[in-house]
Amino acid sequence: MVWRYASNNPSTGIDLHGLQFLDSNVKIALDNKNKRLEVRGKLEINVKIVNLSSKSVEKGAIEYHKNKSSKTFDNLNALSFRTTIPLHPKTGEIVSEEFHVSGQLNIDFTFSSKIEKGLESLKKGDYALLLLDEVNNGELGGRAEFMGNTYAVDIDVFNSMNNTDTHEKGHLLGLDDVKGKNAPKGFLMSYGDDGSGYKLTLTESREIIKTVLDLMSFNAKGSGPKNNNTQKEAEGLRKKVN
Repeated sequence: MVWRYASNNPSTGIDLHGLQFLDSNVKIALDNKNKRLEVRGKLEINVKIVNLSSKSVEKGAIEYHKNKSSKTFDNLNALSFRTTIPLHPKTGEIVSEEFHVSGQLNIDFTFSSKIEKGLESLKKGDYALLLLDEVNNGELGGRAEFMGNTYAVDIDVFNSMNNTDTHEKGHLLGLDDVKGKNAPKGFLMSYGDDGSGYKLTLTESREIIKTVLDLMSFNAKGSGPKNNNTQKEAEGLRKKVN
């Protein structure tokens, strides 16, 4: 079993023993001989809230969405699947090798303890929620940059405490909307559901594991993570939804 050193990123990942990338508390074991990857640990994502609306966040809303996200994303356990990785995770060479991936991973979305004053408080790489008076994106009241760092939710929708906030976080993790006949009731990414759903399908759980591998430079989806400028992304998203 071979461990990757600081996720091949020693400038930001301090890893004295080659066992763990401390920025994310996720351990990835690579068995190159048997073409196996094992993902274990906890990915902590802290979201800064910027309230750009004319209303206040209602008491209990932040805690509600924090708990709802935990119920959704803290259940990625005992997954097993195969995926093709274009770049060899050890050597960086261009290859097309299939690895068997096993995953036991929790993703913990938290909110900052205070609401930020404005977009100027956002720094490169931050995850951010913009609360707006109106999000013109159909009837759901939310929008996210796919695989980005920023999402927006209508303040009334956020205060109503449905599943929209958690749904938009799913887009940040690389999940698409499921529409039409293929949209099962009670699942998080089912577009136009009644707001009661927070479960993930098995396919969606696998996609999230692939996204995490991407963030750790394994390129499981065939493209590396974005180098996000959060403030610029937030300004662009705000223009799109208003």
